[in-house]
Amino acid sequence: MNRDEIKKYLATESAQGILPGLDRIKELCRRLDDPQESLQIIHIAGTNGKGSTGAYLSSILSCVYNKVGWFVSPAVINEKEEILIIKKDSYNSFDFSRKTTELYQSFYLSDEVYEESMTEAIDASEAMVNEGFEKPSAYEIKTAGAFLAFKKEGVDVALVEVGMGGRGDATNIVSKSLLSVITPISMDHMQYLGGSISMIAGEKAGIIKQGGKAVTYQPGVKLESGGGTRADKRKQRIRDRIIATLREEVTVKEAGLFMVDANALSVESMDLNETVFNYKKETYKTRMLGVYQPGNAALAIEAAMRLDIQPDTIKKGIESAVWPARFDVICKDPLTIYDGAHNPDGAMALNKSLKELLPGKKIYGIMGVFKDKAVEEIIRIVLPYLTDVTTVKAPGERGVEAEELKEAFRKINPWVTVEAMGDDVAACVKSVQERAKKDGACVLIFGSLSMAEAVYKSIE
Repeated sequence: MNRDEIKKYLATESAQGILPGLDRIKELCRRLDDPQESLQIIHIAGTNGKGSTGAYLSSILSCVYNKVGWFVSPAVINEKEEILIIKKDSYNSFDFSRKTTELYQSFYLSDEVYEESMTEAIDASEAMVNEGFEKPSAYEIKTAGAFLAFKKEGVDVALVEVGMGGRGDATNIVSKSLLSVITPISMDHMQYLGGSISMIAGEKAGIIKQGGKAVTYQPGVKLESGGGTRADKRKQRIRDRIIATLREEVTVKEAGLFMVDANALSVESMDLNETVFNYKKETYKTRMLGVYQPGNAALAIEAAMRLDIQPDTIKKGIESAVWPARFDVICKDPLTIYDGAHNPDGAMALNKSLKELLPGKKIYGIMGVFKDKAVEEIIRIVLPYLTDVTTVKAPGERGVEAEELKEAFRKINPWVTVEAMGDDVAACVKSVQERAKKDGACVLIFGSLSMAEAVYKSIE
């Protein structure tokens, strides 16, 4: 099968939706001679920051290894991003005057290896059905195909990002890992992972292996003795429950848990070019923007330390890392920022970044979002920074209709200036940019990573 045929096949199979559980993927990988067992794997789970943390780690690892594999879920711009092969010093040698998307295009797996690996996975899946086994989902086929591709490519280490949850995610078929990395956890996908933060944290913690090592960053709120607002105290209680759940998992599995020391993390300076921060008395620079990036970077630093990577190499990797669609300045005239914030925690991080990096600026917002997200809560968090809003339907059946999203804004603030622009994301971006340029305003696109392909095409 060629790429187009594989894409059509997987799109059809995606109609099954999400199917948690490991029975299907176990049988599928068994038929492919368990390619995952031959890999050195770093497994990444969490609610927010998986992609950014993966970008930092892939950059660091590419300073050390000849070939790094990276399974990304979901892809940001197109399906070729799901399986990446990063050669030694790829980040360090890139000319950053060019677009970040060009760097990631250089990581794409070759058509030959992709087609060979995915065809084998699809054939094995069809054979399962013919023999009476339950049919694997599209995501399970992609996961098995990724493991097979990494084996064929002979990667030195593979970063494997969980699609959803952890314990029942297809990627958790791996029986061992070099390290389990758990990014900040919050409420998301409750219909699959559970209705409490402890249940969700338990699912994420499920990737920790018996006798293994895990690193995590769970940001809290610094409370003075007896002080703090009710909201701050609630956030701290939530963090305490998450940490308690992670500790329970590592105790049962006799594993080690290492946490980012928030008290050792501080920001020295931050602007629209770079952030300089300190962690454990060392100074680092990152070109990845947003107030949340020092925390993601600190998690990658802790992970790299557990892999015995040298401090100078870690610094070089942090400085060279880039990742699209997270407070990403995609155009400078007018200033246009794309942030894929799609849940309340992501929206709150965006809120803080706007406050820090664009104080007093006139901001024209463009929002598209999926129906299964906390739409009204996201709006409440970001709306105070927006001068006006244009709504657009996020791609696919899950996207909220532009008119419906417009009414959601009106429900929260009847006086807000809001316009609905259908489902053409690229046309919407160009239209708002033209208006912003005349008015001296900035443009902020947010609410869903699914818009990335159209957003980036609109500025080419």
